[in-house]
Amino acid sequence: MASHCLTLQCGCVVYVSCHPTTGVAHTRIIQSRGEACRVRRHEVGLRLFLWELLPESAGVHPHTDVDEPRRRSNSGGFPER
Repeated sequence: MASHCLTLQCGCVVYVSCHPTTGVAHTRIIQSRGEACRVRRHEVGLRLFLWELLPESAGVHPHTDVDEPRRRSNSGGFPER
């Protein structure tokens, strides 16, 4: 199949056309706007960048230390324990 319709988290439906041999998506166009969509840029007929199809992050990256700031040591930049 060379084309797909994807529903974004905001409810907008995006038509995605793929190259038949490689499967690489080369066209991404908003086909219909979701009723609850709050993204101003989402207009019917607008082309989207590939990264705009990715889901929003669910918060802080799991490997990020948010409770305690990292301290530099003389042991190669690793935090002291």
